[in-house]
Amino acid sequence: MTPTRRGQLFVFRRVFSGVFSLAFCLCLAAGTAHAGDPYLQWRTVRSPHFRVHFSVGLEAIAQQVAVVAEDAQLRLTQRLKWTPSSPTHILIIDPSDAANGSATSVPYAQVKLRVTAPDDMSTIGDYENWIGLLVTHEQAHVLHTDNMSGVPAIVNAVLGRTYAPNMAQPRFVLEGFAVALESQLSSAGRIRSSLFDMYLRADVLEDRLAPLDQLSHLPRRWPGGNLAYLYGGRFFNFISETYGPQSLAVIAHDYGNNIIPWGINRSLRRATGRSYPQLFEAWKRKLRRQYRAQRKRILNRGLRAGTRLTFHGGEAGSPRFAPAEVRRGSSLELWYWRADLDQPAGIYRLPLGPAAAKNSGELIVRTNGNSSFSFEPDGSAVFDSVMPSRRRYQFSDLLRQPFGTSSPQGLSSSIERLTHGHRARDPDVSPDGRQIAYVTNHQGTSTLRIAQLGAGGNMHSERRLVPTPRFEQTFTPRFSPDGHSLVYGAWLRGGWRAIRRVDLRSGTLTELYRGRGMHLQPSWSPDGKYVVFSSDRSGVGNIYAIEVATSELHQVTNVVSGAYSPELSPDGRQLIYVGYTSFGFDLFAMAFEPSRFLAPESPQVRPQPRALLPHAAYPVTPYSAFETLRPRSYSIEYGPGNFGQTATFRTNGSDIAGLHNFHVTVATAEDIATPAASVSYSYRRLPFDYQATLYRSFVPRSGAGFAPNESFNESLIGVTNALSYAWPAPYVSQRVSLGYSVTRYESDIPLGSEVDPFLLPAGRFEGLLGSLRLRYGFDFHQGSVQAISPERHLSVSVAGDFASEATGSDRSLASLSGAFATHWVMPWLPHHVVALAGAGGTAAGSYPGRGYYSVGGFVDMDWVEAYDTGIRQRTFVLRGYEPGAFAGRNFVVYKAEYRFPIATIDRGVDTLPLFLRGFNGTFFADYGGAWTTRDPDDFLAPYHGSVGAELAVDLVFGYFSPIQAQAGYAYGLDGDAIAGGQTYVVLGSKF
Repeated sequence: MTPTRRGQLFVFRRVFSGVFSLAFCLCLAAGTAHAGDPYLQWRTVRSPHFRVHFSVGLEAIAQQVAVVAEDAQLRLTQRLKWTPSSPTHILIIDPSDAANGSATSVPYAQVKLRVTAPDDMSTIGDYENWIGLLVTHEQAHVLHTDNMSGVPAIVNAVLGRTYAPNMAQPRFVLEGFAVALESQLSSAGRIRSSLFDMYLRADVLEDRLAPLDQLSHLPRRWPGGNLAYLYGGRFFNFISETYGPQSLAVIAHDYGNNIIPWGINRSLRRATGRSYPQLFEAWKRKLRRQYRAQRKRILNRGLRAGTRLTFHGGEAGSPRFAPAEVRRGSSLELWYWRADLDQPAGIYRLPLGPAAAKNSGELIVRTNGNSSFSFEPDGSAVFDSVMPSRRRYQFSDLLRQPFGTSSPQGLSSSIERLTHGHRARDPDVSPDGRQIAYVTNHQGTSTLRIAQLGAGGNMHSERRLVPTPRFEQTFTPRFSPDGHSLVYGAWLRGGWRAIRRVDLRSGTLTELYRGRGMHLQPSWSPDGKYVVFSSDRSGVGNIYAIEVATSELHQVTNVVSGAYSPELSPDGRQLIYVGYTSFGFDLFAMAFEPSRFLAPESPQVRPQPRALLPHAAYPVTPYSAFETLRPRSYSIEYGPGNFGQTATFRTNGSDIAGLHNFHVTVATAEDIATPAASVSYSYRRLPFDYQATLYRSFVPRSGAGFAPNESFNESLIGVTNALSYAWPAPYVSQRVSLGYSVTRYESDIPLGSEVDPFLLPAGRFEGLLGSLRLRYGFDFHQGSVQAISPERHLSVSVAGDFASEATGSDRSLASLSGAFATHWVMPWLPHHVVALAGAGGTAAGSYPGRGYYSVGGFVDMDWVEAYDTGIRQRTFVLRGYEPGAFAGRNFVVYKAEYRFPIATIDRGVDTLPLFLRGFNGTFFADYGGAWTTRDPDDFLAPYHGSVGAELAVDLVFGYFSPIQAQAGYAYGLDGDAIAGGQTYVVLGSKF
């Protein structure tokens, strides 16, 4: 039927009323937070080969990025023998205090950079110019993956940039290329980093070298994601040194010509005559010779190393001796920050003394990011942690944990927040408790600051302590014992590092030490005689001491691995430092004996940093989203669907700043004459996210209220609008969304159907459904690298739908649904978890096509199709019963599971694209059902139960795609269950 013009106007008025009400409600709820920061104004720097997009305030960095990018492009194209066919778009953002970047060449060459410089112990902290290091690394990715020729180039010419062969390679290849080039084209980088050298040296000398299969994927071993950078960079540097700098270009050209992925050894053989396993063995032999010789030289000088206090590995830092009033006994007590592979990251307390070796430490306060802290005189701890700002950025701020309180989950009301969006870190409280020194980060420059500290942690009268030139960095200030001066670490232009002292009374600045490399984390001896710090001047990180009166330098430790973050005991007799093994960082202790100090070795000679040629500023223009928003690639799929063989066309686009995003899908099926289509658009420059979708679809229906025993097809034409808003909070996420949709529905009921005459006249079901949807979700999550499941977790979600004449609807609909899930780690064995979940819903109204829920077991789904489409089984199923076995206007499902690890494998075969992570087991019980009416005399009649067990296999396919396959057996507990129980194999359905 075609509605009359009068009817169309009436519908329009009702729809407009619904949309207006929706927008008005969301504007009232939105407040001042936002998704895309509407306060930012975007601009573009245009250079010959780059378009650098930035927000107002970051132009100086954008100009520097353009200059170093042009310089890197020139040298990279000479090295890789490849030039991108179009300019690279670089987006500069400043959303956090963590340095990072990313790059891709699909669907166009783009790089995203954060403007924050690396911190002092960052794995990318060895640089001559941190902007140059990041740009060179990411642009190396672009030139490497942009290398497409032969059949791949023909495919991309037809469909747009959809396939980049060089992106379909193991992680160590992708990152290895970029890390090798970042160092070959500078005087620093990760190839020269003593920190990275220490990681690899420990693996070699402790016989824990990672095999090729682990480098190709992401194993659950230290150093985690850095493994590909660490091994890949040095391995490809070895290939480049052995077979010449041109070898990297030959490998990239050859693999970029392959339409069939994963044949990486063929390309390497053509360039070198050897496969990856063969060259990897040769490289390992070289490493063993190199590091054994280095260990011998160190031992010949006399080992000066401490006793290991902790055995957790992972990350550790900022050790501090607790004041006497904080200790729980007479023994000394250490507090320190740690983030190992098993426990939550945060500040831990560790009593020293006879029981120290058996004590794993107690979590005092959970923190976000790499935190440091200091004690106030009353025993309260001031620490830094990543927190959401009022404008929803993830910045480091200062917080206070009052004496005698703790917050192991990070959610305790006892925590006092001292700053909001201040980007402050590395706090140190003066001995008298009246001042606090810290570092603030702003637009790529970090500055040393000091403020007055009042009662209850009130900070005021902040001032900059020393001038900091643009793009230079300061780290880890520490007050002297008398409170009259500060020492701190600094990164200076050209890749220099310095340990500096500033007199707080006169403002006099004294440079205690300066050199290339990593010189960091200074602290004082209790008597003020020495400043101790970590330096890699010999190529190995060790603790050194400077006599303040004479400026004489002494070497305190002489270790094989590395020593960092020195801290002296209150009596000055014991040195605590952060040492290293192949499992990560731990605390070590040794006697601090000036009589056993060593004379420092001569510092290693490094190449001089390259000076960039001066360049006039490039032109700046207003940002245009359309420059990158347009569709650039297309995909066409053909296969089985709900209505026979189906051809599906897809395209999408997003501007590089992420303000606009669209998706288009068109599908034609052999059993449906009219194509199905959808066009969705999202906008992220409001105080909330906005998304709209226009669609036409065809849906197979069955079990509807007006024809419970018939199957038929329903045609839908409609539009949806949705607004969503997320609350910024640490460790917890909350989101609310409100949507409005209007849909024209039509269905032809087959002749002979047993149609309920009270619900629908025979023959046709059609009309207009205008509905509102409100959703709310809450989630708290805590896990670990070694966990097989969330271990401390709670999530709750609620959704309601409402349709009536007031929302522009011909029929009414009211539904309410919700779900919860919680996980609890068990104390008796590591990573054993009890998981509980439930879901339920109820619906009412005169629209029968949408008022029904169904409950049952897993549906039959082809594995290949499930993997390819990413579609997974429903979470809330009733295992042991047929799919959709029970239906009605109400449903409830409860689930209880006991999950446990069986074996961690983390192995594959060399560079093959399949990796077995491990096996996990589950015992479960399901209980629930669906109904429309209940028998008052048998209230539990709609409910059905099952018990069973599952074996889960965790895999990684194609180097980057995780898969969890679950094989299980479920036994239903009543006569409606599958006879003899149900066996099944599905992909990923865990809650």
